[in-house]
Order: sequence, then C-alpha cells, then structure tokens
Amino acid sequence: MFNSINSKNIPSFRVAIALQADQPPQLASPDHSIKSVTSIFLTFLFIGFILGTLLQYKRHKKQKSVYILRGVKTLETIQNITPESQIETLERIWHKS
Repeated sequence: MFNSINSKNIPSFRVAIALQADQPPQLASPDHSIKSVTSIFLTFLFIGFILGTLLQYKRHKKQKSVYILRGVKTLETIQNITPESQIETLERIWHKS
C-alpha cells in the first residue's frame, strides 16, 4: 500500500556560499540592531512609567496635605468664633440679601 522511499528517488542539491576575502565583515546584523533598539526603547518606557507613577503619587500626596491643612484651618476659625460674632455675621448676611 505504501511505497518505501529510497534516497535514490529524492533529488539532492548542494549549496555552497563563497565569501570574498576583500569583503569587510559586518559590524552587526540587522536583527541584532533591531533587538538593541527595541530593548533600549522598552527600558526607557519602563523607567518613564516608574518615574511618572512616583511623580503622580507625590502630587497626590501634596494635594491631600493641602486639603487637610485647609480643613484644619477652617475648623480652627470655627472654634474661635463666639456666639455673638456668629449672630453679627448672620445679621450682616441677612441685611445684604
């Protein structure tokens, strides 16, 4: 049913590459250059991501501290207000409207 394959039935070819002696050697293959550029790009991308995250965290931390300080200052001013000054302030607001 199956025919056996003989090496006599398969054509064979020999390929030889001749290098010229006066041909300068290549410094880097294109594949190696692409890998180098890609690795440098990915390294800078990763470093940029880390630095961006740190800067965003610092900005958020600073905004949060400013928000807390404003709240503390507002609470201090509310505590310093006497009932008489509250009444005077409300009367001024009422007469303006």
